Amino acid sequence: MEWVAERLVTSREAVLRGDVIMLPIPLTPGGAMKALNAALPVYFDDDFASVVLENGCEVALVWLVPIGSAEAAFIDRRGWDAFERELVRQDPDLLDLGRAETDLGCPRCRY
Repeated sequence: MEWVAERLVTSREAVLRGDVIMLPIPLTPGGAMKALNAALPVYFDDDFASVVLENGCEVALVWLVPIGSAEAAFIDRRGWDAFERELVRQDPDLLDLGRAETDLGCPRCRY
């Protein structure tokens, strides 16, 4: 998380829903999760989707979901909305850093 925070501060760019952040190394040694996908914080109440800062600005909160390389490629080719539909359909444990990537079709297909 320190690497992500430093990258965001340095770039001065916000993370938006659907963005994919490729990581320099997998989240766990030898693991498949090599990127993060910005999504709505679905495990929390709707009130957790945004916060009003002291200066009155409303900021949307995103959840950085660990994803694998094939999932990142799927998002790049088909879009974050198609990926989120697959997550709803397959219901993987997104909190499990050791999970297998979701089944997004034929491994030889180009999405």
